[in-house]
Order: sequence, then C-alpha cells, then structure tokens
Amino acid sequence: MKSDPTTEVRDASYMLPVIPLPGKVIFPGSNTPLNVVRETGVLAVKHALGADKAVLLLNQK
Repeated sequence: MKSDPTTEVRDASYMLPVIPLPGKVIFPGSNTPLNVVRETGVLAVKHALGADKAVLLLNQK
C-alpha cells in the first residue's frame, strides 16, 4: 500500500508563545494590527519572529 504524498502528519506537542487579547477577537486568516505593549507580549512576538512565526492569540475577559 502506497502512502499518499499529500498527507502530512504534524506533531502538535510543541509550545507556542501566548499573547492575551483583552476584549478583542481576531478571526483566522484576518489581517488585524496588534498593539503589543506588555513586556511578555513583546517577548512572545520576538520569539515568534525568530522561530516559526506562530503565536497563540487568546481572548481574555
């Protein structure tokens, strides 16, 4: 049985930097400017730019 070359399995056990978004919702694929001012958020963005360019955006109540 041949494997399908278009099927890719990714390991989802890696860690992503988190940026909390108080009072804001961003939908996947949207182009939305972010004003990141907290030191932890700035560090998360810097880490993402130096790595795989992925961050986890979480809505914060």
